[in-house]
Amino acid sequence: TVDSISDTVPPKPNLLINGGFDIWQRGTSFSALGLNTYTADRWIAYDDAGTNATVSQGSSEDVNGLLTTPLKYERHTLSTSGGITQRIEKGDDLYNKTVTLSFWAKAASGVSSLRLDILFKDSSYNALNPANTYASASLAVTTSWQFFTHTVVIDESFTEAQREGMMAQVYIKDMLDINTYYIAQVKLEEGSTFTGWPHVDPTTELAKCQRFYSKSGVVETYGLSNNSGTQVQRQTVKFPVTMRANPQFTYFNTFNSPTAAAQAVGNVSPQSVVVAIGGNSGDHVEYTWTADAEL
Repeated sequence: TVDSISDTVPPKPNLLINGGFDIWQRGTSFSALGLNTYTADRWIAYDDAGTNATVSQGSSEDVNGLLTTPLKYERHTLSTSGGITQRIEKGDDLYNKTVTLSFWAKAASGVSSLRLDILFKDSSYNALNPANTYASASLAVTTSWQFFTHTVVIDESFTEAQREGMMAQVYIKDMLDINTYYIAQVKLEEGSTFTGWPHVDPTTELAKCQRFYSKSGVVETYGLSNNSGTQVQRQTVKFPVTMRANPQFTYFNTFNSPTAAAQAVGNVSPQSVVVAIGGNSGDHVEYTWTADAEL
């Protein structure tokens, strides 16, 4: 198998998070993608028109000897742009290095094409317009699983100001044909060769994802005291892991008894947030929440 090299050489770590598409905190099916829709954790899917493609979690199957759940990208009409991408927080870590991007892919029918690319952007998401291109040639995808690799040398002359806060963005793009594409085991690593698919601990990988996006694992419940009259009390919600930055916190009231409700948010930090609960004496509220600190 392709990753048999790992029998003698330990696989290098994956610089991408959730490259195996094992974690889908936001759900497992997405339509009307638009330009930036997070699907599987850390992965953005995009489509130029917003209605031409859908993304979902594929069925588990054997890919090169590993039980894998691929990402499924369905193209419904011809398009000029479409694919998946992941933003890498510290793009400067790739500066002056040779890196290899690898993955498995197949199509539901016929032969379709796609390309790989690596772009660099500043902290405001502006493209840095490198002098060199890191895009691959067009790759032919058939109905059988195929393994693709793309090695590039990141040899740009970025200025010190550009490198400050610079991010990299990996693309599997130009999925334009009316077809269904399956993508699995995406890996970015240092060096000029694929060194094998690393063992991925699900708990560790989830924690890496939760640094960027997290949600309530259970319904939060809060009961107001039996003091008389209308009141507002506060509950601290602690995140499972420290997030990358202060997140955008959103709550969803799921049950009010009879008038209690989560009303406001304050003291937002990467570790926790304070939720204000308002209502009458003896009421209680149930709510869920999401915390988003994506790049």
